[in-house]
Amino acid sequence: MATATIVQVNSGLLTAAFSTIMGMPLSTDVTTSDQVEMTLKNGTFQTDVKANAKIEEIKAHLHELLGVPPDEQRLIYNGKQLEDGKIMSEYKISDESTLHLVARLNTTKPVVLDPRSLDPLHDFDFTYINDGHLTFTRGGERYVRPCGFKRFALNVSDKYENLLWIGCNNGMGEWPVSYHGTGKYEKKMIAEDGYVLTQGQEFPFTQGVYSTPDVCLAEKYAKKFTYNNEQYLVIFQNRVNPTTLRKLQATGPRIGDYWVSPSEADVRPYGICIRKV
Repeated sequence: MATATIVQVNSGLLTAAFSTIMGMPLSTDVTTSDQVEMTLKNGTFQTDVKANAKIEEIKAHLHELLGVPPDEQRLIYNGKQLEDGKIMSEYKISDESTLHLVARLNTTKPVVLDPRSLDPLHDFDFTYINDGHLTFTRGGERYVRPCGFKRFALNVSDKYENLLWIGCNNGMGEWPVSYHGTGKYEKKMIAEDGYVLTQGQEFPFTQGVYSTPDVCLAEKYAKKFTYNNEQYLVIFQNRVNPTTLRKLQATGPRIGDYWVSPSEADVRPYGICIRKV
């Protein structure tokens, strides 16, 4: 049986950051922690599902068959989690498709942070870097590097159709960089402030994922956490689909640009940025 070696360097800090983002305790010690997420290993079974069936209807059906409550289910197809409110055909799921069910069990024990989800070779320490007047470009847009942060890379090598989107040469198929904080600034989340700027504008979609190319703006929405009696901030570093991206110019006290993408599929996190306060 193949086993994964857990990298201990910075594992405590990174685990604390993920715990803050997810709102639950995590651990990197697989010998002392119970897995909260487990793939059901009862084999496969066939079931009739219509192409226009909603994801929550599938979960209700699985609840009847397997006894797993819908709010404890995660349905995965082609490496992507299926979202409630959408229908099967939106994911191009055919009659012969196989869905993977992951059950999220209710427990107070820590979740195991799978080291395979990380990519330490692409970690980068911007802590003592000051770009000054230097400029960088990704996907045709200015890239403001996360100076002052340590970036922990996420493993995206086999998650998408190719790696052109994460290129660093401003080449074809490359996506621009954005940041996202999951906390609140003056009692508002980044999506709330970004949504205000859409008022009076025409958009091809009414809901979306908000982020910003401005790392300083994202930092205002960063979540704080404590590790070894010191405080840190944590934000996501993403690539966003340039073909669906809409830009919002901010005015007033929240200076900075907000970007909005129509769906989670148009925003691909590839790094967790952490900075000591």
